[in-house]
Amino acid sequence: MIYILCGYCLAGKSRLARALTAKFGVRHLDVDEILFARGYAGPDRGPNSCEWNECFGEYFARLEDSVWKGETVVCDGCNELRADRDHLKAIANRNGATAAIVWLDVSPSMARDRWKSIHTNPSRHVVSPDDFERVIRNFEPPTDESPLIRLRSDEHLGRVRGAVSP
Repeated sequence: MIYILCGYCLAGKSRLARALTAKFGVRHLDVDEILFARGYAGPDRGPNSCEWNECFGEYFARLEDSVWKGETVVCDGCNELRADRDHLKAIANRNGATAAIVWLDVSPSMARDRWKSIHTNPSRHVVSPDDFERVIRNFEPPTDESPLIRLRSDEHLGRVRGAVSP
């Protein structure tokens, strides 16, 4: 099984993925971790298009391997385009697994407030203004995709995180 997280930057995807991993022992795949390991993350050193492709190639290979082994995987990322989510679903299908979309549906204004807070008190990597706005601008809501788990508010997200936190 693959759980494909999607939503704006700072919607709470990584927090939810870490809670699911801690509670249920699922595999957490995060392209940001690959970016960090290669030294590409942060506003001062974002990856160019070739480096992005290399990172995503590694991400997809790790996902393919995990699903082939029968692991349940949480794919942590914005996954803002339907084509991105469809690609992850195809990996699941190719390996006899199923996939579900988990949409952390927060408003752009809430995401922007969190982004501003991160910039004034960094507790995680900083998303560049260009990348942040690109995701907001290009996000294709998965309203007609299924199966879909839609978490619509910060309160709802807090209850889900509370339920899955160890």
